[in-house]
Amino acid sequence: MQIYYYPTSERGKRFAEIIAENYRPIYREPMNIKLVPNANLAELRKTKAPAVLIETAYHDNRADARWIRDNLDNIARALAKSVAQYLNVPFKEP
Repeated sequence: MQIYYYPTSERGKRFAEIIAENYRPIYREPMNIKLVPNANLAELRKTKAPAVLIETAYHDNRADARWIRDNLDNIARALAKSVAQYLNVPFKEP
């Protein structure tokens, strides 16, 4: 798993760190979660808001595809928790 952020964006990096923190308990290989600064991706470079791009897993890898399919709720919860934590608002379970 890779979480990309714009290299000079402190807020983007902090958001990426929060996402990594919330993914570790659910990801099948938590030691493989990497934060990657990237200045080439337009999604990161051309936005005014703090931005991250998450490569959760790869659908052309059977084990990754199975993990995504089996963990959609956990993935969604980790992302929702991350947004709430970044914005400093309470997370409410659905």
